Amino acid sequence: PHKCLLSESEWPTSTPRSKVHASTAEWHSIIKAGVARNMFCEVSEDQIFRNQFGDLILSGAMGVDKYKEVDGVLQHHLRLISILTPLNMYMRKICGDSWLLPQASLLSMVVLDEGEFMWVDGEDLQSCFNLFVMPEAWRGFCCFAKKVSRSIFGGAAHEECFVAIRGVPMGWINSVDLI
Repeated sequence: PHKCLLSESEWPTSTPRSKVHASTAEWHSIIKAGVARNMFCEVSEDQIFRNQFGDLILSGAMGVDKYKEVDGVLQHHLRLISILTPLNMYMRKICGDSWLLPQASLLSMVVLDEGEFMWVDGEDLQSCFNLFVMPEAWRGFCCFAKKVSRSIFGGAAHEECFVAIRGVPMGWINSVDLI
């Protein structure tokens, strides 16, 4: 992870902040459900990335509506979006292959012969960002600003802890290139 950081001279001159747009009870429910799906893990404060001022660099989160048809029934879901703007301000963009991703507009120049047909499938690999797990070294870079009860991870209910996303976080400057 440290090789992806900008040089310290390029870091922000004040600490960027983001927030989790959920109540304490909502956040507890979200994290508990995510832990059951192996999406989140506990991270100790000493593992979290700090800037030149010693401030923790923490992410926010929000949800967006997502409708999905399951067995012919349209169901409402909430897609978790990590707000990694604070982290992105310290990261350099890796040179991946995202520019090679196919786009339907690029097919406008295709000429088909008589009897030929083209099949275009724009379906994403469903939940691809959650399917691929980041190495443990990244967990201190992908922590959320809102703590949760350690009871979610089997600890004492009165203690709080930081949580990190284990998958490739949507909203991270390098997520598409990495996937």
